[in-house]
Amino acid sequence: MGSLRFFSYVIPIIFLSYFIFVNIPTVVPSPTSTVPTIDFSLVPQFLLGHASNGKDCTYFDGTSSLSWNSTQDEFEQGSFTALVEWNPEDPLHALQPIVAHYNWEIYQDYKSVVFIVGKMNNDLGSIYTVEYPIDRSFFGSKHIALVTYNEQDGFISISVDNGSPVTKSFVDGSLEKIWKGYGSSDLSFGKSDRFGTSYFKGCIYRFSFTKGVAS
Repeated sequence: MGSLRFFSYVIPIIFLSYFIFVNIPTVVPSPTSTVPTIDFSLVPQFLLGHASNGKDCTYFDGTSSLSWNSTQDEFEQGSFTALVEWNPEDPLHALQPIVAHYNWEIYQDYKSVVFIVGKMNNDLGSIYTVEYPIDRSFFGSKHIALVTYNEQDGFISISVDNGSPVTKSFVDGSLEKIWKGYGSSDLSFGKSDRFGTSYFKGCIYRFSFTKGVAS
């Protein structure tokens, strides 16, 4: 009788623990919040596509990608600062998108980490890029990229691992703005809809997006 009473207490506790710790509801950040942040320590369940759980990260195997549904009109309103923490593996393929929104992207290849914006204003507008130089020793370890699109002062910049930022000013300064009608892609990770890009291979740990220019 004592053992039956013991199991009558233990079994509900085990069941409740499973429900709490295994079936944790996914918290979906709002793309319209001031600082939407995505934790990639496990594959974010609200993102569409496929990727796998790595060691405290989301792993992209060179054929996988994830996207945030219904964000094609988000992340392109005025100045912003974006941060991504990642670990690249593949030094051979060019144009590997880490974070992509078509009219702005962060990608890498064997020689640089690149922030690209544009087209600007309309279909005839410019496309601007800034490149942070790297070499083969860059691959296989964790890095942080911080990019800025400053609409008021008319420039973009990229910094990697707290290095000195690489900056490029727009020809027409604050008169040039990201053309929101260029492309209709959701915010994505690991792949871009831009022509000529390949897949990213490696881990992503976190991503954050700050509206306005971070001080």
